[in-house]
Amino acid sequence: MTRPYLQSHYYIDIVVLVVGAGPPLNSIRRNDQTTLTQWQLQIIDSECTTPMQLTLWERLANEEGEIIAAKVGENPVIVLTCIKVQDFQGMSFCTTGNTMIKINPDIEEAQVLREWANTNQMIVEEHKKNQQSSIPSIISSTETTNISAIINDKQLPHRQVQLCKVQAWIVEINNQQDPWYPSCTLCKKKVEKSINAKKCERCHSNKFEVVDRYLFKIKVGDKTGSFWITLFDKEVEKLFACEASEMKKLKV
Repeated sequence: MTRPYLQSHYYIDIVVLVVGAGPPLNSIRRNDQTTLTQWQLQIIDSECTTPMQLTLWERLANEEGEIIAAKVGENPVIVLTCIKVQDFQGMSFCTTGNTMIKINPDIEEAQVLREWANTNQMIVEEHKKNQQSSIPSIISSTETTNISAIINDKQLPHRQVQLCKVQAWIVEINNQQDPWYPSCTLCKKKVEKSINAKKCERCHSNKFEVVDRYLFKIKVGDKTGSFWITLFDKEVEKLFACEASEMKKLKV
């Protein structure tokens, strides 16, 4: 991951050490007002010890982002395939629709990087300390606002994340897929249930139990505008008044 050899718009595979992780963020795509989830990580390797930014988008942000962020204190090594190199306000990486992530894989390259991290603990811990101090603060608004103000608000400081309160109605429902998915009971991430599975592929737990959880995409609006949002388990239960497993039984 040596910087001079990185070229913008290239697609590469990397093995890196995660030294920092911010909170999940939502951004609104202006052309269709779709809400996109992202999770920003700070990464290094033995050749590039100045942290670079890696942005996980959508599926990978929702599924792997939380797991990786929770393991930052354990020096997680991740392998990523088919990520995009960007050169906007500095060199960085972002995931694509074809990106795959493996957390702490049992391969030689990952083992070499773990050994380097153990040998250079002072470098790793210093970066963790610096990244922790730069994590965005979260502001929760107590006053009700409108959708237009949320979409067009450009006054928020760069290092802050704001939680907003809005009154809106459901305008449209994304019904292309079932509003539930099979998940691990421990990490709550999507899994592929297999008869021969011995552990969860996400959190690597040996207690491989699967339960259905909601993931529901809706467009909400008020008189000022609209945008897409994603609701998860408990929030969707309030709408349907039943658990995902019961809703699944109703499918014809």
